[in-house]
Amino acid sequence: MFRDGDGYIVVPHFFCPQDNLRERQESTGARYLDWQGRGLITATPGNVIDFRVVEDRIRELCQTYSVQEIACDPAMARNLLNNLLEDGLPAIEHRQGSLSMMPAIVELQRAIIGRKFKHGGHPVLRFCFANVEAETNAAGHIVRFTKQKKWLSIDDTVASAMAVNRASAGGSAAATSLYDSDDRESAIAGFN
Repeated sequence: MFRDGDGYIVVPHFFCPQDNLRERQESTGARYLDWQGRGLITATPGNVIDFRVVEDRIRELCQTYSVQEIACDPAMARNLLNNLLEDGLPAIEHRQGSLSMMPAIVELQRAIIGRKFKHGGHPVLRFCFANVEAETNAAGHIVRFTKQKKWLSIDDTVASAMAVNRASAGGSAAATSLYDSDDRESAIAGFN
Protein backbone atom coordinates (compact mmCIF):
# COMPACT_ATOMS: atom_id res chain seq x y z
CA MET A 1 0.00 0.00 0.00
CA PHE A 2 1.26 3.44 -0.92
CA ARG A 3 -0.05 6.85 0.10
CA ASP A 4 -1.42 8.91 -2.77
CA GLY A 5 -2.23 12.35 -1.37
CA ASP A 6 -5.12 11.71 1.00
CA GLY A 7 -5.79 8.33 -0.59
CA TYR A 8 -4.14 4.98 -1.14
CA ILE A 9 -2.83 2.76 -3.91
CA VAL A 10 -2.90 -0.94 -3.11
CA VAL A 11 -0.60 -3.38 -4.90
CA PRO A 12 -1.68 -6.72 -3.42
CA HIS A 13 0.32 -9.94 -3.11
CA PHE A 14 -1.56 -13.20 -2.60
CA PHE A 15 -0.40 -16.61 -1.41
CA CYS A 16 -2.24 -19.90 -1.43
CA PRO A 17 -1.14 -23.48 -0.70
CA GLN A 18 -0.57 -25.30 -4.01
CA ASP A 19 -2.44 -28.38 -2.78
CA ASN A 20 -5.59 -26.32 -2.07
CA LEU A 21 -5.92 -24.34 -5.31
CA ARG A 22 -8.25 -26.74 -7.10
CA GLU A 23 -10.38 -27.38 -3.98
CA ARG A 24 -10.75 -23.65 -3.38
CA GLN A 25 -11.73 -23.13 -6.99
CA GLU A 26 -14.32 -25.91 -6.89
CA SER A 27 -15.70 -24.73 -3.53
CA THR A 28 -16.02 -21.06 -4.45
CA GLY A 29 -16.25 -20.86 -8.23
CA ALA A 30 -13.35 -18.39 -8.14
CA ARG A 31 -10.62 -18.78 -10.75
CA TYR A 32 -7.74 -19.78 -8.46
CA LEU A 33 -5.90 -21.85 -11.08
CA ASP A 34 -6.20 -19.07 -13.66
CA TRP A 35 -5.05 -16.49 -11.11
CA GLN A 36 -2.04 -18.60 -10.25
CA GLY A 37 -1.22 -19.06 -13.94
CA ARG A 38 -1.40 -15.30 -14.50
CA GLY A 39 0.90 -14.61 -11.53
CA LEU A 40 -1.85 -13.03 -9.42
CA ILE A 41 -1.43 -15.68 -6.70
CA THR A 42 1.82 -17.23 -5.53
CA ALA A 43 1.23 -20.91 -4.79
CA THR A 44 3.42 -22.24 -1.99
CA PRO A 45 4.31 -25.95 -1.78
CA GLY A 46 2.07 -28.19 0.32
CA ASN A 47 -1.34 -27.75 1.92
CA VAL A 48 -0.56 -24.77 4.18
CA ILE A 49 0.98 -21.43 3.31
CA ASP A 50 4.75 -21.54 3.56
CA PHE A 51 5.53 -18.40 5.56
CA ARG A 52 9.14 -18.50 4.32
CA VAL A 53 7.83 -17.68 0.83
CA VAL A 54 5.81 -14.78 2.26
CA GLU A 55 8.83 -13.58 4.23
CA ASP A 56 11.01 -13.73 1.11
CA ARG A 57 8.48 -11.59 -0.80
CA ILE A 58 8.42 -9.04 2.03
CA ARG A 59 12.21 -8.86 1.93
CA GLU A 60 12.11 -8.34 -1.88
CA LEU A 61 9.62 -5.50 -1.44
CA CYS A 62 11.83 -3.93 1.24
CA GLN A 63 14.77 -3.96 -1.19
CA THR A 64 12.68 -2.39 -3.96
CA TYR A 65 10.78 0.25 -1.97
CA SER A 66 11.34 2.45 1.03
CA VAL A 67 9.08 0.34 3.25
CA GLN A 68 8.08 2.29 6.36
CA GLU A 69 6.11 -0.38 8.22
CA ILE A 70 5.17 -4.02 7.89
CA ALA A 71 1.99 -4.59 9.89
CA CYS A 72 1.59 -8.20 11.05
CA ASP A 73 -1.04 -9.95 13.12
CA PRO A 74 1.09 -11.81 15.67
CA ALA A 75 -1.60 -14.45 16.20
CA MET A 76 -0.72 -16.26 12.97
CA ALA A 77 2.62 -14.75 11.99
CA ARG A 78 4.66 -14.49 15.19
CA ASN A 79 7.74 -16.20 13.70
CA LEU A 80 7.58 -14.09 10.56
CA LEU A 81 7.26 -10.94 12.65
CA ASN A 82 10.21 -11.94 14.86
CA ASN A 83 12.40 -12.84 11.86
CA LEU A 84 11.75 -9.47 10.24
CA LEU A 85 12.42 -7.60 13.49
CA GLU A 86 15.66 -9.53 14.10
CA ASP A 87 16.91 -8.36 10.71
CA GLY A 88 16.07 -4.74 11.47
CA LEU A 89 13.06 -4.47 9.19
CA PRO A 90 10.24 -2.13 10.31
CA ALA A 91 7.73 -4.80 11.36
CA ILE A 92 5.04 -3.92 13.89
CA GLU A 93 2.21 -5.79 15.56
CA HIS A 94 -1.29 -5.01 14.35
CA ARG A 95 -3.74 -7.25 16.15
CA GLN A 96 -7.10 -8.03 14.61
CA GLY A 97 -9.25 -7.40 17.67
CA SER A 98 -11.95 -4.74 17.56
CA LEU A 99 -9.76 -2.13 19.29
CA SER A 100 -7.31 -2.23 16.39
CA MET A 101 -9.67 -3.11 13.57
CA MET A 102 -12.52 -0.65 14.20
CA PRO A 103 -10.44 2.42 13.26
CA ALA A 104 -8.82 0.47 10.44
CA ILE A 105 -12.19 -0.46 8.95
CA VAL A 106 -13.49 3.11 9.35
CA GLU A 107 -10.50 4.46 7.43
CA LEU A 108 -10.83 1.82 4.72
CA GLN A 109 -14.54 2.59 4.40
CA ARG A 110 -13.79 6.34 4.22
CA ALA A 111 -11.23 5.77 1.49
CA ILE A 112 -13.53 3.55 -0.57
CA ILE A 113 -16.56 5.83 -0.29
CA GLY A 114 -14.38 8.85 -1.09
CA ARG A 115 -12.92 7.06 -4.13
CA LYS A 116 -9.47 7.31 -2.57
CA PHE A 117 -8.72 3.58 -2.64
CA LYS A 118 -7.09 2.57 -5.95
CA HIS A 119 -6.59 -1.10 -6.71
CA GLY A 120 -6.64 -1.36 -10.49
CA GLY A 121 -9.55 -3.80 -10.48
CA HIS A 122 -7.32 -6.62 -9.23
CA PRO A 123 -9.54 -9.74 -9.54
CA VAL A 124 -8.27 -11.52 -6.42
CA LEU A 125 -8.64 -8.39 -4.32
CA ARG A 126 -12.16 -7.90 -5.69
CA PHE A 127 -12.97 -11.50 -4.73
CA CYS A 128 -11.75 -10.89 -1.17
CA PHE A 129 -13.82 -7.72 -0.83
CA ALA A 130 -16.90 -9.43 -2.27
CA ASN A 131 -16.66 -12.15 0.41
CA VAL A 132 -16.67 -9.76 3.37
CA GLU A 133 -19.51 -9.52 5.81
CA ALA A 134 -19.41 -6.85 8.47
CA GLU A 135 -19.95 -7.70 12.11
CA THR A 136 -21.30 -4.73 14.04
CA ASN A 137 -21.58 -3.90 17.73
CA ALA A 138 -24.69 -2.63 19.54
CA ALA A 139 -23.94 0.92 18.40
CA GLY A 140 -23.85 -0.17 14.76
CA HIS A 141 -20.09 0.23 14.32
CA ILE A 142 -18.28 -2.36 12.25
CA VAL A 143 -15.99 -4.20 14.64
CA ARG A 144 -14.59 -6.85 12.31
CA PHE A 145 -14.85 -8.53 8.95
CA THR A 146 -16.22 -12.05 8.72
CA LYS A 147 -17.06 -14.54 5.97
CA GLN A 148 -19.81 -17.11 5.45
CA LYS A 149 -17.77 -20.10 4.30
CA LYS A 150 -14.32 -21.60 4.89
CA TRP A 151 -12.84 -21.10 1.42
CA LEU A 152 -14.15 -17.55 0.93
CA SER A 153 -10.98 -15.56 1.42
CA ILE A 154 -11.13 -12.13 3.03
CA ASP A 155 -7.49 -11.91 4.10
CA ASP A 156 -6.52 -9.09 1.77
CA THR A 157 -9.54 -7.05 2.79
CA VAL A 158 -8.28 -7.27 6.37
CA ALA A 159 -4.71 -6.52 5.24
CA SER A 160 -5.96 -3.50 3.27
CA ALA A 161 -7.70 -2.16 6.38
CA MET A 162 -4.56 -2.70 8.44
CA ALA A 163 -2.42 -0.90 5.84
CA VAL A 164 -4.65 2.17 5.49
CA ASN A 165 -4.96 2.32 9.27
CA ARG A 166 -1.21 2.51 9.76
CA ALA A 167 -0.77 5.11 7.04
CA SER A 168 -3.63 7.25 8.31
CA ALA A 169 -2.29 7.14 11.88
CA GLY A 170 0.32 9.71 10.87
CA GLY A 171 3.24 7.43 11.62
CA SER A 172 6.17 6.81 9.36
CA ALA A 173 4.04 4.94 6.82
CA ALA A 174 2.20 8.17 6.01
CA ALA A 175 5.44 10.05 5.42
CA THR A 176 6.25 8.48 2.05
CA SER A 177 4.45 8.01 -1.16
CA LEU A 178 4.57 5.57 -4.02
CA TYR A 179 5.79 8.55 -6.03
CA ASP A 180 8.99 8.62 -3.96
CA SER A 181 10.10 5.26 -5.34
CA ASP A 182 12.38 4.84 -8.36
CA ASP A 183 10.22 1.89 -9.45
CA ARG A 184 6.94 3.81 -9.19
CA GLU A 185 5.87 3.20 -12.79
CA SER A 186 5.92 -0.59 -12.57
CA ALA A 187 4.20 -0.59 -9.18
CA ILE A 188 1.24 1.52 -10.27
CA ALA A 189 0.78 0.21 -13.80
CA GLY A 190 -2.95 -0.06 -14.25
CA PHE A 191 -3.84 1.43 -10.86
CA ASN A 192 -4.98 4.84 -12.03
